[in-house]
Amino acid sequence: MIECLETQRETDYLLLLESQRDKLIETMESEFGLPEKLLKMRTLSHRQVEKIRYAVTREEKNELILDFIMENGKHQDLIKALSESFQTHLVNYINSNGVYRSEYGLDWPLSEREHEILNDNEEQLTDVLDTCELFPKLYSKQVINAKQRNFIHSRTSDQAQNEALLGMIRRLSRASYLTLIECLKESHQTHIADILENGGALVPVHATLECENLDEVETRIVNQMADVLMTNASIEQADRLLAALQLKVIGIRRGKSIVIYISCNKEEEFVHLRKIIDNLEMRNILEQLFNLLIPNAKIQVLSAIILSRDIEKAKKTLKEIKRKNVNTKDKDQGLEYEEDKDPEEGWKMIFNRHHDFIINRMSPDFNLINKLYSNFAITEEEKYKINAENDVQKRNGNLIKCLERKLELGKLIQVLRESDQKHLVKYLVQYDSWNVPFDLHHDFIVDRMSPDFGLIDTLYSNYAITEDEKEEIKGGKRVFQRNEILIKCLERKHDLGMLIEALQESDQNHLVNYLENNGNYSEEFGGEWPLTEKEFSTIRINYESLIDLIDVSDLGLLDHLYSMRVINKRQRQFISSKSTSYEKSEALLEILRRGSLRSYWQTIRCLHQSNLSHVAEILETGGVALPVHVSLEGENSDEVETQIVNKMADLLKTDASIYQSDRLLAQLKLITAKRGN
Repeated sequence: MIECLETQRETDYLLLLESQRDKLIETMESEFGLPEKLLKMRTLSHRQVEKIRYAVTREEKNELILDFIMENGKHQDLIKALSESFQTHLVNYINSNGVYRSEYGLDWPLSEREHEILNDNEEQLTDVLDTCELFPKLYSKQVINAKQRNFIHSRTSDQAQNEALLGMIRRLSRASYLTLIECLKESHQTHIADILENGGALVPVHATLECENLDEVETRIVNQMADVLMTNASIEQADRLLAALQLKVIGIRRGKSIVIYISCNKEEEFVHLRKIIDNLEMRNILEQLFNLLIPNAKIQVLSAIILSRDIEKAKKTLKEIKRKNVNTKDKDQGLEYEEDKDPEEGWKMIFNRHHDFIINRMSPDFNLINKLYSNFAITEEEKYKINAENDVQKRNGNLIKCLERKLELGKLIQVLRESDQKHLVKYLVQYDSWNVPFDLHHDFIVDRMSPDFGLIDTLYSNYAITEDEKEEIKGGKRVFQRNEILIKCLERKHDLGMLIEALQESDQNHLVNYLENNGNYSEEFGGEWPLTEKEFSTIRINYESLIDLIDVSDLGLLDHLYSMRVINKRQRQFISSKSTSYEKSEALLEILRRGSLRSYWQTIRCLHQSNLSHVAEILETGGVALPVHVSLEGENSDEVETQIVNKMADLLKTDASIYQSDRLLAQLKLITAKRGN
């Protein structure tokens, strides 16, 4: 029984180790005692341990350890050895198969975000970390052990020591990572601690100096600046000059020139840094600062620049920070991260979808191009080339291609927002993702949308559809068929957002509200909402009767409806163009059933004003108009029937009254009289 349980455990750990193999190869610390522990436990042989020691990289060592463990079938021994070599965060990771549990607290491998912070700033951190005070603190707080401390101290240069430390940091637990941040703050390296804690870019600015005894002067500047930046010793005037930069200077070293490291946590800080470099403010402040630190040296700062590779790296890092929204608390202490799409990739997709719209609508005026230039989105040469193109559409096309190539489309959005072209941003941002609501409410929109009184023409003038597509849509025989063709056309081109804009421009806000609120009515919409089932059913049930009852031709009803904005000019002309009263009434009802609640209520009001109160009551209360067929017999029946209908019309629709007739009619709720067969 016990043997069965042991076999089952080994099988379980085999599966866990296999599933987490890549993670273990990357994060397992194998250089400070792990192989020796496995040898002592007789899990590995002397020959296997020697082979591990001779492997060049840590990853190769880890791969060999895992191969030998699998070969020897001692999977539980690795778990025990990891626990005894202070790598319980990996044990937790293996046991839970990479799924974080709150019981582990901070005893867990570094998160993806923390790895990215280290990767983004590795080269700069190697240059700026000051380990004199840091190492003792890390050792006393058990972030590193004696073997690791001795290994770091065996490195010959500061940079080599920092490189070794950063390699160890990657394999720490989250608890040790946070302790490292505390130790940095205690050793007066708060700005570096901020980078590790919150993310950011360390940007190297290369300053080229000219003076006598240049080597000696540069060495003295580096030493003096180290005192100003990393100790409590302060030179008031130097502090004031550094404050004038409005940036965090965190380190300085000598290379082929003086290299000053600036911490940027936001894109705005990086833009500011590039501006003060371009307008020579950085060069002037550094010159004053260096002459203050080394009086009588007559130092000239010839240039202060950021290398192009560092510019691109910083831009990428800061965009990634913005993308991941580091100010939001991450789930489970930052161990799970939402993998949103890169905003720049998102803008690229949107601009591709709406290429023709932007090319035709954007105004690439002097201010727009200049703002993009001042925000470092385009160079002076690119600015000149774009402005040299006389054709507006070609100029827009060249501008978008340039920004797309440089991953700067987001800057164009920012500049458009700040200009009088913010309506373009509203379209791109707000109306690009309408596929879901249109999918959910497809049948409803096909039935209720009115395509013929401005909608199709608006889409055409907004470049959402071509002339051929316009003709194809108009070729649909019925309204619902035209709507189907229209929606399919826009779906195919990913341009359903354009339909939203066109609906608003063609007085169909009630449908926009319906889509935006997913069909859930809110009081804020008032009457700008499609007809409810009650109103829609009233029209449907009484459709044939209402066509007979509503007399559009002689009562000025159309004038009332037009003045109350129930119908527009096009709709009025469309109804009037019909040859018969029946066709006119049918056209009006079709418009009414696709209209808003406001239009429905206003129609009832207009019917009252046109002496059709009984018809208005049908729409208002939801009643049913029933036709009663009366057959007459007598001489000249056709003539008599016509006279009866005309007389009854006078009684029902005007104030003319015959007392005895009124008394008889009062016993019935009679609406109208018509001649049929």
